[in-house]
Amino acid sequence: RPSVRVILISAYIDDSDIGKVMELGIIDGAMRKLSSIETVQSILTEIQMANEMPDDDTDWVQFANARVRAGNVSQEDLDKLDEYLGQHRAPSS
Repeated sequence: RPSVRVILISAYIDDSDIGKVMELGIIDGAMRKLSSIETVQSILTEIQMANEMPDDDTDWVQFANARVRAGNVSQEDLDKLDEYLGQHRAPSS
C-alpha cells in the first residue's frame, strides 16, 4: 500500500548519515531521534501524511516497483545498513 512506509529512527545518526542511509534504498525515510516531544511530533507527521494517502488512487506502477524493491532487499543490504550505522554512530561506552 502506498501509505505504508519504513522509517528508520535513530539517535545515533546525523543529517549527513540520513542521505547515505537513504541511498541504500531499503527504507523510505530516516529521522534523527531528538527530544521525546520532537520525535513524537515527527512520527505524528509521518502518520498524518500516510493517513491522507489512502484516499488517493493507488499508483499501481509505484506499488509494483515497491514490491519488487522489497523482494530485492537482501541480507547483504541489511548487513550494509547495520555495518554503516555501527561504524558511524556506535554509542560510546
